[in-house]
Amino acid sequence: MIDGIGLTILGLYVFMGARRGALASAMRIAWPLLAYGTAFVGASLAGPFVAHWFDLPRLLGLALAGVICFVLGLIGAGAGVWLIKRRLGDRLARWPRGGALDRVGGGLVGIAHGAVILLLLGVLVSFLDALRVSGAVEWLQHMPQTNSSRLVATSQAVVERAVPAALGGSGPGTRMATQFLARPADTAERFQKLLEHPRIRSLQRDRHFWFYVEHNGADRAVNRTSFLSIAYDESLRTDLAELGVVSDAAKSDPRAFRHSAREVLEELGPRIRQLKNDPAFVKLARDPEIRRALASHDTLQLLRHPEFRALANRVLNINR
Repeated sequence: MIDGIGLTILGLYVFMGARRGALASAMRIAWPLLAYGTAFVGASLAGPFVAHWFDLPRLLGLALAGVICFVLGLIGAGAGVWLIKRRLGDRLARWPRGGALDRVGGGLVGIAHGAVILLLLGVLVSFLDALRVSGAVEWLQHMPQTNSSRLVATSQAVVERAVPAALGGSGPGTRMATQFLARPADTAERFQKLLEHPRIRSLQRDRHFWFYVEHNGADRAVNRTSFLSIAYDESLRTDLAELGVVSDAAKSDPRAFRHSAREVLEELGPRIRQLKNDPAFVKLARDPEIRRALASHDTLQLLRHPEFRALANRVLNINR
């Protein structure tokens, strides 16, 4: 169904492009494409500064910078297209229109324009599917499955390539952000299942492990029996690597897994200290809804709680 809608949209843009002709279609598509390009480049360059200025997590700073640059790019591109049209003047009027080549050119431009719209549609559908999986929006429960959609799969592949370039890096934060943005529903479901694994639960209960993590002892933490049972479990290594928690090299090599996990734990330690010292943490720990979610290991329920999200955002701000 989703692919059918996508093909209909693409066909509509091809028809409109062929009807307008090559030059008119190119002028029309130049405006949004230049704005999208400005948003991507501007977000990559200005994202960290916006995050620091507004005291936001890096990912939200990237998104805000992208929105600001998109609006500025839209205004600038619109002004540029208007100036070009005005300068060309009579030459535009003399452009041969209505011929076969003009129609074909317009159709090709329509394909390019439609592809951009379909990319955005695929990303939107991915996030709607994530909301469906989380149960946060009841009416989305009737939404069709997206697992077999080529449109969604293509948009996910594009996002997987674009996000690391925009965030500038290959660390654990970038890897996890890429997986979440590219495959939000699948990532949420897999994290939930992973947290229910007996070896992960055993690690959660290992107080010595978390003491070492909190007090800059990641080298000792990765030598705990509870952690080694995960490091030598190929299926868990694969799941954690595919979710972006550790590097791809960790899939096949327990030593690479320990090295990659140590980097993650070194970043996690200061955040745990920040969390334990935050008064909001004590308040949330007494919240019956939070306690029920923790007891049932319901990560999605935690993420739906507004105060928990606010606390998580503050913790993620440190060491940005």
